[in-house]
Amino acid sequence: MYHLRAFFHQKLNWLVGKLVPQELDPESAAVIQHSLLEVGHWDKIIIGACFASAIKIALVCAEPDSRPLPIFHFLSFSILFGFASLFMSKAINTKFPNTARVLEGASVFFVVTAFFIAISIPFPLYLKLTVLVAFTVCLILVILRLYNRFYR
Repeated sequence: MYHLRAFFHQKLNWLVGKLVPQELDPESAAVIQHSLLEVGHWDKIIIGACFASAIKIALVCAEPDSRPLPIFHFLSFSILFGFASLFMSKAINTKFPNTARVLEGASVFFVVTAFFIAISIPFPLYLKLTVLVAFTVCLILVILRLYNRFYR
């Protein structure tokens, strides 16, 4: 079990090293900040988050005498749907660009949902409800922004 954990830890460090630049000049930092605001440039972040989360969930479930909470199933499905949406959007991008953009947005939604689920796992019930309210408010704001952008 220790060798498996060390192997995944090594691969995770390699992946993070590839995704995050070591030294940034101010011009590159501005470009990265601008690109993070657009949904089209989230693919590396989503793949990294899905990969890291999948490994951590697998390690938690692989521990002896461990019975994961049912919330881990929702977390796993959210990560799965996020990765699958991103994969499909990249696969159909040349023939169906509009559908690919919708799938990429769905991928961001599922990974953000996974983040909210993961952050609320250790909390007591009243804080879980607070996280649910924060997620709902964020979702409503995003829907209103999209409505104002496309239908006005």
